[in-house]
Amino acid sequence: MPEHAAHSAPITHADLLGRTWQYRRSDGPVFAERVRLISDGAVAGHDGAFEALWTLEDGIVTFHASNGVATTRFTEVTRHDNGRIVIAGDFMLAPELELRFILDSMRASATAPPAPQRLNVAMSLGGSLDALLVLFNSIGRPFDGRDTRWEFYDLPRCLALDHVRFAERVDPARWYVDQADTICAMLAPIIRCGYRRVVLSGLSSGGFASLMIGTMLSQRHPELAVDSFTINPQTGHAPAHRAVMAGLPPAIPPAVMDDATYTAYAGRGDEISELLEALPRTARLTHHVFYDHDNPAERYYVDLIRRFDQVVATPYRFGVGHMSGCLALMERGVVHDAIMDMLAADQAAACASSSVFKNR
Repeated sequence: MPEHAAHSAPITHADLLGRTWQYRRSDGPVFAERVRLISDGAVAGHDGAFEALWTLEDGIVTFHASNGVATTRFTEVTRHDNGRIVIAGDFMLAPELELRFILDSMRASATAPPAPQRLNVAMSLGGSLDALLVLFNSIGRPFDGRDTRWEFYDLPRCLALDHVRFAERVDPARWYVDQADTICAMLAPIIRCGYRRVVLSGLSSGGFASLMIGTMLSQRHPELAVDSFTINPQTGHAPAHRAVMAGLPPAIPPAVMDDATYTAYAGRGDEISELLEALPRTARLTHHVFYDHDNPAERYYVDLIRRFDQVVATPYRFGVGHMSGCLALMERGVVHDAIMDMLAADQAAACASSSVFKNR
C-alpha cells in the first residue's frame, strides 16, 4: 500500500481525543482551524451554535446543539497511513441544503496559535420562500439578547422570514471584508433553495456589510432579486474618508476602520462605489439607504454612492450624532416598514400575474 494510501476503519475515542482538527465545509469555507473534542463531550476551539457538544456511538461522531439536538453525523471515516484522519458528515437540520462538513486532523496546525473565531452565525430556515433575510450586526454587538433594538433582533419574527444572522467577534473589527467571500459561499446553497428575493439589513458597520455582501451576491447571481435596507451605513474606508471623519466633532461621525486593518485588507470590497461600478447591467439590485441628512458624516457616506441607479437614499433630518441617529431611525421602524411594503408589492404582483393567467 502506498505511504499515504487511504483506508477505512471504525473511529474510536482514542482516535478523537488529543487530536486537533480543522473544521470546514466540504465545498471550501473553513470555520475553525484548531477544534478539539474534549472527553466530557464539549467542543473546544469553535463556538458554533450547532457544534456545542459531541458524542461517539457505534463508531459515528455526532455534533449536537447546546440543547442536545443532533446536528451533524460524521458517517464517513478515511484514514491515511501517515496518521491523518478525515471524517465527513451531513448537516441533519436542513437536509435540503445538502451541507457536508469535514473534520480533518492533518490540516489543523499543531504549533500555530488558535485562530480567532471571526464570525458568529445563527440561522432559522424552513419557512416561506418569499424572501431570505440576511442580517449583519454592527461592531462589538454579538447577538446575545442585549441591546436588541440595535440589531433588528425582532425583525425575522415580525416579518415571518427565514433568516441568517452574522456578527463579528474580533477586535479590532474587520468590517466583514476578510470574510466576505466565505459569507457569500455560505449563503449560496441556501439561496439555491429557491428564495424569490434576498433581503439584507444592518446599521452602521452592519449596514456597510449589507451593502458589500448584497452587491457581491448580485455580481455572482445577477438573476437574483437582491435588496438591502440600511441605516446610516459607512460606504468606504479609504484614507481620504477617514480624514474627513477625523475632522468632525467627536460625537458626530461613526466608527471607522483603523489604519492597520485597512492596510491588511484594502482592496477586498472596502469601497462600495467600486463594487457597484463592476455590476453587470442585468443585476437586479437595489440598496435602500435611510440616513440622517443633517449629520455631515452620514451625508458624506451617502454622497459617495448616490449617483448609482441601484441606490435609493431616503433622508431624515435629525442632526444628531451617529448612534443617536441610528436609534432614532430604528425607533421609527423605517427598515421594517420598507421591507413590509416591498413584500406586499411582491404579493400583489404575484396575484395580478396569476389572475391574468387564469383569464387567458
